[in-house]
Amino acid sequence: MGVRITRTSSLEVIAYTRSKNPSAAIDLICHSQGCVVAALACPKDIRTMIFTAPPANVLDTEHKIRQICEQYGMTFTKNETVRLLRKDGSTIIIPPEYWRVRDNLDAQEMYNKLAEQTGLAIIMATKDEVLGDVILDRLSPKVNIIKMATGHNFEGTSRQELLHVIGEELGNE
Repeated sequence: MGVRITRTSSLEVIAYTRSKNPSAAIDLICHSQGCVVAALACPKDIRTMIFTAPPANVLDTEHKIRQICEQYGMTFTKNETVRLLRKDGSTIIIPPEYWRVRDNLDAQEMYNKLAEQTGLAIIMATKDEVLGDVILDRLSPKVNIIKMATGHNFEGTSRQELLHVIGEELGNE
């Protein structure tokens, strides 16, 4: 079973958290496609956002999904829900609505808009086996870009390094 996170549900979670903790600083840490969801939601009153391994553009996602479907002998179509089993046993569920919204998005433009209202750090995986070479060439100077020589999921010793970098960005270290 997969969990579908949408712009609306993301904003609802943030609003609920804010209502229960009105004076708390809220930081968001997002990974991969979750970065696009957060940028699309563009939540207000967030102290810091940290994106790990975000796509440079949303078209990268379609290319990767086509590759995965081909690898498993599946037919890919934007008109049907696609279900992909991940290595960790979870399922990625991609409904047709995703493609209709996604085809009109510019991820780097959304990241720049987000950086206008909150601190934004992007931690790039320079050996990203999922997205490949991610080129973020149109980002605002307000975005703090940090590069790590690791794969998409920051596995092994890279995980501890990632946690350290996140702690520094949040002012906890």
